[in-house]
Amino acid sequence: MKKATYVVCMGFFALLTLNGCHEAEEIEPAFDLESIKTSVQGRWAIERVSNKLCRDNNCNTSTVGGGPQEYFEFRLDSAYLMRVNPAANATIKDNYKASYEAGGVILLSNGSRTERFEVLELMPKKVVLQSVFTGRDPAAIFTDTYHLYR
Repeated sequence: MKKATYVVCMGFFALLTLNGCHEAEEIEPAFDLESIKTSVQGRWAIERVSNKLCRDNNCNTSTVGGGPQEYFEFRLDSAYLMRVNPAANATIKDNYKASYEAGGVILLSNGSRTERFEVLELMPKKVVLQSVFTGRDPAAIFTDTYHLYR
């Protein structure tokens, strides 16, 4: 009887030990429509932009830091992107119509072009947005990741 109790206890402890090693799946953040709309409103300075180009399983990545005059500004129905191009000695301001979707998606439309930004990270002072798109060459996939802060 003592041997059976010992075996059951050891089996129970082994089960507890093995269960403690089990890794829980990470839960993706749930971004509902209203929280995205209200949380991103206002002006966000650009910390950096990572640009990635993949073609035929070959990817090149570059990162550009944001300047003091560069920002993204979100309003309920519009957005503005201010970038400085030192090579052309020009300031570029893009105006967009903005719409927000459940799941952390922001659609920015400018004329015939619409960019889809997915919110990867959203905190009170930081937001990370990612846009994946193709250009004229459908084999080329571009990924722009904006790291913004207040």
